[in-house]
Amino acid sequence: MRELAYARSVYRFMLSGRVAKPTICPLDIWQGDPDNANAMFQGTFRAAGEEVSAPNDSPWSVVPPSATWLAELNCFDWLRDFRAAGGRAATQRARDLTASWIETHATWSRLAWRPDVLGRRVQAWVSHADFLTVEAPAGFAEGFHESLQLQLKHLHRAATRAPAGAPTIAALVGLAGAEIAYQHRARPRIKALRLLDDELENQILADGGHCERNPMVQHHLLRALVGLRAALQSADLKPTVPLQTAIDRMAPMLRFFRHGDGALALFNGGLEDRRDDIDATLAAANARGRPHVSASHSGYERLSAGQTLVLMDVGGPPPSGTDDRAHAGCLAFEASHGGERLIVNCGTALDRSGDWHSSMRATAAHSTVTVADTNSAQLKKDGTIGRRPVDVIVSRGEDELGNHIVETSHDGYAGALGYRHHRRLILDLSGEGMAGEDWLTASDGHPRRAQEQRFTARFHLHPSVSASLQQGGGAILLRSGKGMGWLFLASGGDLSLEESAYLGDGRPRRTNQIILSAPISAQAILTWALQRVAD
Repeated sequence: MRELAYARSVYRFMLSGRVAKPTICPLDIWQGDPDNANAMFQGTFRAAGEEVSAPNDSPWSVVPPSATWLAELNCFDWLRDFRAAGGRAATQRARDLTASWIETHATWSRLAWRPDVLGRRVQAWVSHADFLTVEAPAGFAEGFHESLQLQLKHLHRAATRAPAGAPTIAALVGLAGAEIAYQHRARPRIKALRLLDDELENQILADGGHCERNPMVQHHLLRALVGLRAALQSADLKPTVPLQTAIDRMAPMLRFFRHGDGALALFNGGLEDRRDDIDATLAAANARGRPHVSASHSGYERLSAGQTLVLMDVGGPPPSGTDDRAHAGCLAFEASHGGERLIVNCGTALDRSGDWHSSMRATAAHSTVTVADTNSAQLKKDGTIGRRPVDVIVSRGEDELGNHIVETSHDGYAGALGYRHHRRLILDLSGEGMAGEDWLTASDGHPRRAQEQRFTARFHLHPSVSASLQQGGGAILLRSGKGMGWLFLASGGDLSLEESAYLGDGRPRRTNQIILSAPISAQAILTWALQRVAD
């Protein structure tokens, strides 16, 4: 009913009133990309890893490849690209695209006026208002400022009604960032910052992780907060204590999620993200804290030895209301050596409405164990999580040789099948090898299973890793993109090599997965090891 009211012309009339112009343009600290501006000048519109060629059309009138692409384009972050390109032609093209958006979206629409999208757009508009309006025709400037005021008034009403989790923070960051531009309106800015502070207190965990447990969301939120802090400082305004505290906590946790290649691990719907962007975010954050070893509040473990890094998901799905991107990947891990990824999770799809997205959320798309072809958490049709691991137990230590050991288990299969999954992971002190064990125990003494059902450990390989069966099928030789050799050995089940898919950037690439499977029994233990061998 609220959306029906928003879409009526009377609502637009309610938002109208005296048009105020920004008195300053808050600083946008992020570097623009002139190449992207040139592509848009030629009619190629890139966003969220996808692109559309429409040299003779407005991007607001073409059929979008995905909702994610359209949302990113509607955020107007690309204004900084045109500003970086410079010149009258770039300025005019940015004005033309902005004017066509105003004409197309003069009244409310669900995606373009979505609170998180709207927040980013109004912040981009006030930051680049001088670029767009100085020496612009009077008609454009008037229409720009009028539209900006309408959007900002709506955002004041809608920001706290954004979906729970990251979208609410994005909406409030944009609202506070836009209100900086109106120096005579201190009260709305202070209110927006207070609401943001409350959300940061609720959503940022004690170890600095975000409640959605998504490394990519961790990066994007930190980037937004760092940008807001810079905008406040550019206006001689002091960042609030919760804002500064959140930045100081979140930066070490972002470092926690980075592999040796500088990009992010793939857990709970995140993508790798660009290394250069992550470097820039951390540099601007100026928070020197080192990554945690155990992020117990966020539900992750980090094992590092030599050049080998292992990241492991030892938490359940995020709270209800923030779980629409969450994956059923409990006890999944990723491993890299130096700058090369070896064992990975499959990632996620850019288009959240397609089959790839739902498939990548499944337990089988993660380097963990599935029982009887069942997900460790129920993935409901509306995108949320139903049945889920509730009791995840973790212990960490070292053996007498100093090797890192993580022992953990979860009850995600207890309700449906009556089993608990246990996993022990050992990383050699030298970083030249790792080993693991997976087994099941009856959670209530009365396991429920059909005869001949199996439990399966999967180890998805990065596309740069080649794999071949050795020793009559008893081992698998892995060779990294740089020629480094690893031998995968296993016992307790049937070992095979099958096809898989990797969506580290949101688009599927063919790869392989190692599968170790055995019939379910109280005695069955899947034992495996990965050992460095001569190049």
